Amino acid sequence: MTTITKHNSLTSDSCKSLNWALMTTCALSAASLPLAAEDAKTIDPTPPSRVHFLADVEFANEYLTPRGLIVVNQGLTIQPLVLGFVNVYKGDSFINDVTFVPGIWADLSTAKSGPRPGFAYSQNFDPATGTYSSPQKTYLNEVDPIFGVTTTFAKNYTLGVTYTAFISQNGSFPTSQHLETKLSMNDTDYLKAFALHPTVIYWQELKNKATVGPIAGFGPSSYFDLGIAPSYTFEKCNLKLEAPIRTLIPVDRRFYGRSGIGLFEVGGKATLPMNFMPQGYGNWSCHVGVKYMRFLNQGLIDQNNSGFLAEPPGSNTKDTVQVYAGISSFF
Repeated sequence: MTTITKHNSLTSDSCKSLNWALMTTCALSAASLPLAAEDAKTIDPTPPSRVHFLADVEFANEYLTPRGLIVVNQGLTIQPLVLGFVNVYKGDSFINDVTFVPGIWADLSTAKSGPRPGFAYSQNFDPATGTYSSPQKTYLNEVDPIFGVTTTFAKNYTLGVTYTAFISQNGSFPTSQHLETKLSMNDTDYLKAFALHPTVIYWQELKNKATVGPIAGFGPSSYFDLGIAPSYTFEKCNLKLEAPIRTLIPVDRRFYGRSGIGLFEVGGKATLPMNFMPQGYGNWSCHVGVKYMRFLNQGLIDQNNSGFLAEPPGSNTKDTVQVYAGISSFF
C-alpha cells in the first residue's frame, strides 16, 4: 500500500509539472508570434530580375529586307535572333523605364548564296588585273551585331535608338553601319480593342550603303518608315492576330537613286503561346505570317532586278510575297 500510495503521489506531481511546462511553452509561443510576424515584414522578398533574354528563330521562303531588297530566294531562309534586355531604371515619374538591348541577328539558307561573277563590290576588286574576284558561296549569308537603348515615357510611349551593322559572310556587299530611331505608341488605353500601335522610324546610314548596285557611290542617306499594327487577342486561347501595314519614304534620291516613296507593305501574323512548355524554361510562343510588299520606287525596282541580288539581271520584279513561321522564348 505504501508503495502504491507513494507511486500515485509521484505520478500526480509529475503530471502537474508537465502541464505547467506545456502551458508555459504555449504561452511563450503565442507571445512570440507577433514578434515573428514583425521580423518577417523586415525581410525583403527577392527582387525580380532586371536582365532578360529573347531567343527567336524564323523560317521563310526568302530573305526580304525592310528596305525592300530580295537578298536570297533559293531554299529555306533561316534567321536566328538573340536579344538581351538589361534594365537600368524603372520608376513612376515621366520616364518609366530605361533598358539596354544588345543582340545579334543572322541569315542563313539551305541553299548557298553569294554574288554573281562580275557583280561583286569594290572590296573584291583587284586593281592589278582590273577584275573582281568571285568569293565562295556560303550557307551563312549575313551576321548583324545590334546594340540599342529603349526609353519608355509617359507610360504609353517608347523611344528606341539602335545601332546595327550589316556584315556579309560571302563578300556580296561591304559592311554598312546604321542608326535607327524609333518612336512607338501603345494606344490601347485610348482605342481599346481598336488600338493601332503606330510607329515612326527614322533610319540613317552611317557608313556605306544598305542598298546595292550603281548607287553605292551616292553616299549615306536616310528614310522614314511609318507603320501601324492593329491586333486582336482571343482571351480563351490567347491567340493574337495582327495586321501590320507600313510604308517607307526616302529622305532624298541618294537612298534608292531615285526620288519617291519606296514601298508599301501589308501583312498578317498569328501568335500563339506554347503553354505546354515546362515552367522555369521561359515564355514560349510560335507564330506564322505572310507579307505582301509592293515596290514603288523605280530605283528600288532597278536594284532588285540588277543582278546584284537574288533576281537575275533583266528581270522585272515589282512585288513579292514572303511566307514565314517562327518560334521564340523570352526568359
